[in-house]
Amino acid sequence: VDYPLRTFLILAAATIVRPDSGLFLLLFSVAAIRDAIVLRQERAKIIRVMLISGSIIAAMLLAQKIYYGDWLPNTFYLKATGGAKSIYWGWKYFIRGLVDVGIIPIFVFAAIGIIEWICKRNTRDKGIVVAIIVLVWLGYIIWTGGDSIPHSRFFLPVLPLVFICGANGLKTIMNIFQMDDFLLDVKTVSYTHLTL
Repeated sequence: VDYPLRTFLILAAATIVRPDSGLFLLLFSVAAIRDAIVLRQERAKIIRVMLISGSIIAAMLLAQKIYYGDWLPNTFYLKATGGAKSIYWGWKYFIRGLVDVGIIPIFVFAAIGIIEWICKRNTRDKGIVVAIIVLVWLGYIIWTGGDSIPHSRFFLPVLPLVFICGANGLKTIMNIFQMDDFLLDVKTVSYTHLTL
């Protein structure tokens, strides 16, 4: 795994613009620390990259403390209060998002796909990292109470990962039930409709 400074700088800049992007910076940092400890990969480079991106975040927090008198701007505390009441509304938002958008089957397939990755030795790390990213983000949505705006926009940051995992889960099910011929028939029918 390569840890270019550019990736961490972009994530640090994204955190300045959208503080909730800090979750992704945190997840990348955890993956980097894991590689530095377990795989012993490029420790000096990883430490340098994380110190630089961490300095940017620390400077932002210090500036906010000086300017606002608090570590985060007032809008953060208005939107993301946490606690039991927020968790209740977060669960409602989460469930409503799954039902209204109709992505329950995708999440089921995604869970199967992630489990399949974790069960295989050569894809275990990928499965664990993807599972952590998706679960942390969904937990963040629930903890903060969701959003008052309809159409479940808070799901968007992790939906690409969920769809990739869902495709892997569907492929896994099709392999288990030996449905490769069915997939070929669907592709043929789809191609036929596109060409007509």
